[in-house]
Amino acid sequence: NFLLGLKCGRKLDLWDYFRNYFFRFKDIATNIFEYKGISKELAVDIEERFFYFGRCGIIKDGDLFAVDVNPYGQNRYGKPTGFNFCFRNGDTTINGNKCEINKDGVYALNTYDNFPTALIAEQYAFQLAHTDTSIVVELINSRMMDIFKTPNNSSAECANQYQNDIYRGKLSFLKDKTEDIEIDRTPNKTSKLKDYIDTKDRYMKDVYETFGIKRLAEKRERMITGEVESTNDLMFLNLKEMLDCRNKMCEDLKKVFGIDVSVISHIDLDGDGEVKSEFEKGENKNV
Repeated sequence: NFLLGLKCGRKLDLWDYFRNYFFRFKDIATNIFEYKGISKELAVDIEERFFYFGRCGIIKDGDLFAVDVNPYGQNRYGKPTGFNFCFRNGDTTINGNKCEINKDGVYALNTYDNFPTALIAEQYAFQLAHTDTSIVVELINSRMMDIFKTPNNSSAECANQYQNDIYRGKLSFLKDKTEDIEIDRTPNKTSKLKDYIDTKDRYMKDVYETFGIKRLAEKRERMITGEVESTNDLMFLNLKEMLDCRNKMCEDLKKVFGIDVSVISHIDLDGDGEVKSEFEKGENKNV
């Protein structure tokens, strides 16, 4: 019913495309790293806060909990000495809502400058949403480029219904008197369609490169150029910083709470052609 439009009952707009891409990229970004020594639920909470806020607090109240944090105070290096926190349900009763870093709680970062991955995902999602809407419009224009001038609201509703049917790929016809509707027919052109598709392909390639994922077509290629190596070096540098921050978090968890936690990357950061765990089946495990 949803695919037939019986439930959504409307056209997709820019926000729908944006939301689809944004949460797809969120799933990719929050699954790059895998934790051992803590529950899957806690790992998801930590990665989600890294994705949206660039930082996360971890406290212990019987069990370990990831919390939203607001750092305060500075040491001689300009780093925060403590943080205020709250749970997602608004509970702030533990320790008066304050934690001293590396004594009562752990302050963890996505990158050393608190950069949230959501900013990158939002940028690409917005660009891809525009390319998708442009492709849809161009596809519609290739089938129908009629401009209707109607004398009344009744005729306008018929024209709108006709255009909506065309948008959904149906065979349709005008139900009002055609002599009452002035139709301005413009020549059909699809010259921009290929440009839009090429633009979308380049954006998608940039997205996957940003997250360290090689597409199947690229994995089969053996040609390595200086440009590709330079791009990969920059990508691995960014991901290596994220992994280093998570390793620092694991060290702090061991020091503060005495819990052994480790983190591995599903991306081949050392260039040996193998990932650190079975993230992809097959002979070539370079994601």
